[in-house]
Amino acid sequence: MKKTISICLLAITLILSGCNNEKTKVTLALSKNPWNTIALVAADKGYFAEEGLDVTLNYQDAGRYCYDAVISQSADFGNIVDVNISYIGYSPNKNTFMLAEINRSPGSVVILGKKSRGINSPSDLKGKTIAFSAGTVSDVFARRFVQKYKIADDSITFQKIQPKGIIPAFAANDGPPAVAVWEPFISAAHKGLGDDIVTFESPEIYTIREFVAVRTDWAKEHKDAIQKYLRAMKKAETFVNSNEVEAQKIVARMAAMDLEIVKSSWPKYKAVVAYDKATYLKEIMDIGKEVSTLDDYKGKQVPDYSSFFDDSYFNDAK
Repeated sequence: MKKTISICLLAITLILSGCNNEKTKVTLALSKNPWNTIALVAADKGYFAEEGLDVTLNYQDAGRYCYDAVISQSADFGNIVDVNISYIGYSPNKNTFMLAEINRSPGSVVILGKKSRGINSPSDLKGKTIAFSAGTVSDVFARRFVQKYKIADDSITFQKIQPKGIIPAFAANDGPPAVAVWEPFISAAHKGLGDDIVTFESPEIYTIREFVAVRTDWAKEHKDAIQKYLRAMKKAETFVNSNEVEAQKIVARMAAMDLEIVKSSWPKYKAVVAYDKATYLKEIMDIGKEVSTLDDYKGKQVPDYSSFFDDSYFNDAK
């Protein structure tokens, strides 16, 4: 009888232990580039698992698609960039907020021009076509770059091309002679066109910020998962900033990028887990004002972006 009771108690203990070890399943939408360093490291080093999360990585071509994944409920967390918020503010959807900033990056977007199409300096862009991906960081950078060099907007043709198609279009003989792009598209262009490319950088005109976006209603129901996620991200931040060489190798492998490209572009990215609501609101409002001048948005009031930032979850993280 005692033996039977002992076996039963052992079985109950094992069942309860299994329940306690059960991880919360969540999905993260992200892209394969160095902006996503912290998330890639957290997944590779097992920090999500350590905190009790079973995270499925849902790779997208750009932050705007990661945002779409969150809004459509096909992802619980989404790594997005500031300009995505500026555009979504003009839509009726206000059911998202930023959980934390996870990367800031001046200089990670550039203009590439073809020398064979007569482009050797910024002034040569006058009268030419510049392609970018609408609603992405290349959108903001291309327009600010033209303004910096006092090239009249009406002397430039801005062409919108989806991220996957922008380099094939640029490589074509009849494609756009200039494009605004980021990694890994920059290295892909150089690989295909080599010495025919001229690169224009201007890091001072745009510091890109990447955030983790979540749905407001989902966050309210999953506060424990939010805290676990933030703890994992903070572990990854510490690792990245203390183990640069290994972090670079992880990003190269997880993002399917050449290690030398990751190393050379590394100084353009700062892995952080931070929250500075006032700064974010100002910068995103500035982009929102720029969006309001575009044909599709003229006459629309610049949104109040305050609902997109709630630092209470970040401040409560332990």
